[in-house]
Amino acid sequence: MMTEARNIGVIGTSARIAIGVGLLFLAFWGEGVQWHEALIGFALFPALLMLFQWARLSRTKESLSANGPMGYLLNNGIVVLFVLIPFTRDPAFLFYGSSMILAAVRREGGCEIMSLSNWLLRRNDEVG
Repeated sequence: MMTEARNIGVIGTSARIAIGVGLLFLAFWGEGVQWHEALIGFALFPALLMLFQWARLSRTKESLSANGPMGYLLNNGIVVLFVLIPFTRDPAFLFYGSSMILAAVRREGGCEIMSLSNWLLRRNDEVG
């Protein structure tokens, strides 16, 4: 079930690209990115999100719209947790940075974190 996507303009697109590139820079800054960090950030995190979506969609086809205070708290709590744990810091920067860039390329005004799963599943779900 694809709901109408919210397109973004030049400012929104530019902001997503700038933030995405900045997050990717943070991942590569310092010692660089190890192969296992790239695997986690570019494959494992997106795969886990897709598995969550497939499991949720097996129970309901309704659009996920967790963008109230609890969705915001959950989303940002996970980001903070990933960034505070050294093992997941660079993978998180890779995942969130690439998600921001994908959202910009798709001119998607919704949830950047769900950008890949929304694109592959032809949906418009949001968290936070």
